[in-house]
Amino acid sequence: MRTGASRSWRHQIDSGSGNCKKFDHNFGEGRTVIFRACNDTPYLPDPCSAWRTGVA
Repeated sequence: MRTGASRSWRHQIDSGSGNCKKFDHNFGEGRTVIFRACNDTPYLPDPCSAWRTGVA
């Protein structure tokens, strides 16, 4: 991926509340990653955590 490019993904986890899932996007080392977690709520807007920043 070129420097400055951005991508967006949405992952759906059907394993239930409290379960974790790992996703390997193979980001380049040192690349800034911005993410948040949301609950899929039927018929309502999905409640999400605040945006978080990490470094790959």
